[in-house]
Amino acid sequence: MRKKKEASILYIVSTPIGNEDDISLRALKVLKKVDAIICEEEKIGALLIKRHNFSAQLEQLNEHNEENYAPQLIERMENGETFALISDAGTPIFADPGRFLLQLALDAGINIIVIPGASSIMTALVRSGFQSDVFTCAGFLSRTTEERLSQLQALALEPRTTILLETPYRLKQLLEAANKVMPDRKAYIGCNLTMAFEHHHYGTFSELFAKFTESPFKGEFVIVFEGHPGRTILSILDTNEKKKARTSERNNDEVTKLESDESTERPQREFRKRPDFSKERSSRFKSQDGGYKKRDAGGYKKRDDGGYKKRDAGGYKKRDDAGGYKKRDDAGGYKKRDDAGGYKKRDDAGGYKKRDDAGGYKKRDDAGGYKKRDDAGGYKKRETGGYKKRDDSGYKKRDDRRSSRSSNDAGMRPPRKRS
Repeated sequence: MRKKKEASILYIVSTPIGNEDDISLRALKVLKKVDAIICEEEKIGALLIKRHNFSAQLEQLNEHNEENYAPQLIERMENGETFALISDAGTPIFADPGRFLLQLALDAGINIIVIPGASSIMTALVRSGFQSDVFTCAGFLSRTTEERLSQLQALALEPRTTILLETPYRLKQLLEAANKVMPDRKAYIGCNLTMAFEHHHYGTFSELFAKFTESPFKGEFVIVFEGHPGRTILSILDTNEKKKARTSERNNDEVTKLESDESTERPQREFRKRPDFSKERSSRFKSQDGGYKKRDAGGYKKRDDGGYKKRDAGGYKKRDDAGGYKKRDDAGGYKKRDDAGGYKKRDDAGGYKKRDDAGGYKKRDDAGGYKKRDDAGGYKKRETGGYKKRDDSGYKKRDDRRSSRSSNDAGMRPPRKRS
């Protein structure tokens, strides 16, 4: 057992939840003698000190600095200082900062004394008139709509009386969600409890939602609603025990079957071996002379030791035996396509794509039908004499010479014959 230090004390003191007269005499005595008061909001702590004329100094501890500042407070307690932890309203630590400080104090063996006081949860539970010997407090629900609905759906199956807490500006959202999940469930809403102007509301969630929609309220409140009428704690426990029993039996059956399979050395699962189609597939595409995918007498793709795509010796891909290939790394830097010089030249001094031996043009037939691109006239010639001239006089000439498409002396189409 850890030995507690006599001089090291941390008091957890409850403060009023609304009515200032609810602070206990014991709480006042403790707050007067401690060295420092740890509060969540310094402004509220200062009002408490001023109202009761305390001399203790204030130490602010909240969710923003608790992790870093709590160890320093523990060190001061170990040196003999006494502290009192208070909340803005009600009991500290419950839905408030201070839990991390409490854990550090427990680990350090510091003496901890709780001073009870007013509680909004117990006040609302007793005032509601619902069953209070067995109840559950769900605290603050999620801020997001979807998660809030999911939580209420789970709480709707709860057989015990349930208590909900929420911030003053989120009453309407909470009632709207409860109205969707359990509109006919009886509920109680206690507003501004312990105050002289406190008020209370009873009805189903559907009725309460309509009431507060018509008359909005912004202030402190607590919601209490009845448990599920068709469920009890014993029925839930019995259902849980049955589920555990079924799960245990299923696990035992699986273990027994596994042990049986291991004892008989049988595999737990048999797999069918896929047949090997590789030989059949290769023989299907293989020709009689050992080549693959033969297409014609000379032009084919051969994939065995004879004709293949060569990539290393000359830096080209060889496709047949007649020298028709794409050369990539020759000194000329071009792709050669045939033996007669018909190729695309890329790095010559002329900087053009040459496709035949003379004239630098694309040749299309033997009779001179071609497109000439680099002649001094700068035109596209189509056949002997028939062309479109573009740059000598800025026009397209069509009728100086006759083209193969012309059918009369004027260079126009012959008239249609009428039948």
